[in-house]
Amino acid sequence: MPNQLSTNNSKTSSFAVNADVTFLNHDFTGVFESSTTTTKAGEEETDVSRTRVVVMPTDVTADEGMALTEMISEVNNMLSSFGLTDGGLSADDIAAQMKQFGLESLADIAINLRQAFLYMDNESTSVNKVEKPELKKSSMEYAVNITIDNVLQIPEAMQIFNIKSIGLAAWNTNRKKVLERMSIASIDELLAE
Repeated sequence: MPNQLSTNNSKTSSFAVNADVTFLNHDFTGVFESSTTTTKAGEEETDVSRTRVVVMPTDVTADEGMALTEMISEVNNMLSSFGLTDGGLSADDIAAQMKQFGLESLADIAINLRQAFLYMDNESTSVNKVEKPELKKSSMEYAVNITIDNVLQIPEAMQIFNIKSIGLAAWNTNRKKVLERMSIASIDELLAE
């Protein structure tokens, strides 16, 4: 039964669903909230509906990624649980391709999800059951940061350089806690004296 809060002229009904999941050996929580506040002023009835979704990590200190071999196994297990046994991912085929880049073992490659964050907030207003598009508000924030460790092992004859990890990050949020977990040094920080 939805939660109902009321004052003299307003009533709020709310609904929420949450889930805790593990992805790439990291724990995440997700919450979906929906609420509607109805306010009456004389003959006018105003409904403000708000829907919010957030997905964010709960293991703020986790640094452990998932080895590529483990990921291939998990994907194949998931496919077979849906009855899709043809095809799948072949660790041998992928390993053969990776040997061209000097990687002898897929177990040496680890994928680490440093940050995955999503926040959406949508609000709409209707007066006497007529939606008011000019009062609609919507926002979305996101951040994702993935690193691939032990990417390229150069043969000893060519040891001029070695790529230890590659990272990819994209974000549009300014939330300090989210950005700190991403562990990205900005160019300004690198050039600071």
